[in-house]
Amino acid sequence: MIASDTIFDEIRESRRRMSKECAHDPAKYVEYLRTFDQKYAAQIERYRREHSILVAKAESMR
Repeated sequence: MIASDTIFDEIRESRRRMSKECAHDPAKYVEYLRTFDQKYAAQIERYRREHSILVAKAESMR
């Protein structure tokens, strides 16, 4: 098994646990996921800024 397979397996297992905690209700699951938006707002914003910079650089290289 490749290391990336292990990572994907861990992500899938995490998603399964979260879904189970929400009784596999899609609306509850989405609501639960949205709580992370508030919890990690600073990291999300930092990612958006960095991503937009990388996209701009890639476009300027064309």
